Amino acid sequence: MPQFESVEGLRRVEPGQAATLIPSWNTGFPLRGEPRQDAERLGLVRPGQKLDVLAEKNGLLQVRHEAEGLEGWIPAHVVTRWPEPQT
Repeated sequence: MPQFESVEGLRRVEPGQAATLIPSWNTGFPLRGEPRQDAERLGLVRPGQKLDVLAEKNGLLQVRHEAEGLEGWIPAHVVTRWPEPQT
């Protein structure tokens, strides 16, 4: 199995889970109003901000920015699972 597929599988975030932007997107990524790349830009999400994943459609995730309450769409490939506290 190619390494890329292994990493992608570990990063996959399902609806109902929490997520954050992967660190390589340190300048942030636009949150869109609809599941299209040319849709209205509602805001910007950055790594370290908690996102609640609501739905998935055509490689895009509908998310709610936990701190600001904004809801919108971002590509699934730019997020990873929210780190759970170590016990």
